[in-house]
Amino acid sequence: MCQVILNIELDEGRTDCMKKYQIYRSLGNVARDIGKHELIGVEYDEDIHDAQARIIKTIQIDASELPKYKGYEVAVYPPENLDYLKRKTRYAYRAYTVLSNPNAPEGEGIDYGIVETDADLNEKI
Repeated sequence: MCQVILNIELDEGRTDCMKKYQIYRSLGNVARDIGKHELIGVEYDEDIHDAQARIIKTIQIDASELPKYKGYEVAVYPPENLDYLKRKTRYAYRAYTVLSNPNAPEGEGIDYGIVETDADLNEKI
């Protein structure tokens, strides 16, 4: 449940309805071998749309720092909702990365899974 906190002295308020987005790099199909996926970042915001730019940036940095893809151009598609999957997964969203090498005929891709949970505002970051 969301709480609205008002500060009468400053005449402003904020909604304590933050979401936590845990971003995992998968090893192929985002719905398989989930136990082997690596946590690469965590973002907080009110919804996926507000967090989207930071999620994309986190993924872009992660992919570009992988030794295998040194010098590759990195393009990240925005997170998409995974409600359409028939097979249940712990991920609420998926972001796909295309890595292109100017000297290669085809690009390669990496799937990233994103877990959405309610943020614990008392959690230490």
